[in-house]
Amino acid sequence: MAASADARIATSLPSHPKTKKLVKRLGGASGWHLVCLFLWAAANRPDGDLEGLSDEDIELAVDWTGDDGAFVEALSAVGFLDGEQGARSIHDWAEHNPWAAGADARKEKASFAALVRQHGRAQAEHMMPDYAKRMRDARKQHEENERGHAGRNPLASNEHAGSNEVAEPVGASSTPTSRNEHCPDSVSDSDTVSDSVSVSNSDTKSQEQASQAPPTDDDPPKRGTRLPNDWQPSPELIAWARTDHPQVNLRIEVPKFRDYWHAKAGKDAAKRDWSGTFRNWIRTAAERAPRQGFTTHGDAPRQRQELTREMAR
Repeated sequence: MAASADARIATSLPSHPKTKKLVKRLGGASGWHLVCLFLWAAANRPDGDLEGLSDEDIELAVDWTGDDGAFVEALSAVGFLDGEQGARSIHDWAEHNPWAAGADARKEKASFAALVRQHGRAQAEHMMPDYAKRMRDARKQHEENERGHAGRNPLASNEHAGSNEVAEPVGASSTPTSRNEHCPDSVSDSDTVSDSVSVSNSDTKSQEQASQAPPTDDDPPKRGTRLPNDWQPSPELIAWARTDHPQVNLRIEVPKFRDYWHAKAGKDAAKRDWSGTFRNWIRTAAERAPRQGFTTHGDAPRQRQELTREMAR
């Protein structure tokens, strides 16, 4: 398992209700041991899964010197840990620390790319068959989704045939962004270099249509599927987000959405309607934006102009 060199800690962590409850139960030192747990997980369990570790192992990892079992018991009670002994995990780790959670995916992608450069794609696929199969399955699923979408809405497909779409992701995103319990609210300029959203000005008509109603999937699959590795929001989804929620920074939220769902494990990682899931993600981001320093709706025209200029670069 690939280790991460750092973990994201929110500036609001000391004032978070969970932290206050923890400190009330165990004293001020417990807050420092909580930080130590996040750092230890980033270095040793970057997916946030502590399976196989006893409660004693977890407390030894953070140098807890209080009563045996008290620290883990309190973490579980206030909501920092999920699961039972031997199968615990840090609550919503992939959402709050997508950079650390995506370490394995980035390492695997880099290894495959190195093999391709050295031996060619055919030999690389032979040497990493599991990774190659996942890539083929994801590509096949994406092509089927595209064909289904074109069949249901041929006019929209023709309209956007010559326009630029969202830049295609290559494996796991290299953008470490989040702004919840473990992550800072600010994102540096360098955090948005590798992922960008590019939409042509020719999408104006689609934006006008999207402003009336969000795009929908007429016939979502009966069973949920994981987010394809090469998933990208359609031009209609981008037009809807820009029109209905202009205060949301898509250059941050799109790669953040991909990182979160690619890293998430378990049955909750499968969804029937990824377009609907993305719309809910953007709505949630829009609700948080005014409280986190984003401009208000009154600045929407200027914000759309700035976003268009950024996308045109």
